[in-house]
Amino acid sequence: MNEAIYIPPISTKSANITLANGFLVIKGKHYRLRDWYIRKSSDNVAIPTKDILSIEFIKMRSKRALMLFVLFAMIFMSFGKKLRRINENIPIVLLILCVITILYYVFCTYKFCRVTARGSMIAVKTKYYQREQLEQLIYCWNTMRYGM
Repeated sequence: MNEAIYIPPISTKSANITLANGFLVIKGKHYRLRDWYIRKSSDNVAIPTKDILSIEFIKMRSKRALMLFVLFAMIFMSFGKKLRRINENIPIVLLILCVITILYYVFCTYKFCRVTARGSMIAVKTKYYQREQLEQLIYCWNTMRYGM
């Protein structure tokens, strides 16, 4: 591959992506995915292209919202009658919180471009980039990897 691909972010909230000289370099704010948990990171990452297993678009939902829903639902089901004796509005508030958190979980998805390599998964939010540029990156990697 003789030419380099440089993808600048639309906003300062994400990283610069460069594919050149046998490396995919991500400089700036990105996410590390481990056990399907999302963690923010701002260090620079250089991944050899031979170690990249896949580059793809994914959608993820917040596990924290799901855990919060489970917590509210368990409190509601376990202590609903006892809490109603204290105040009649507490079970209603818990029920409303359950509905709000499950709706947030269902309708709020995070869209990422994920790079899976040996030993790590790095992702950037797609809303900070032009979709065509990310698709060009995936196409170039597929061409290098599979000769398509």
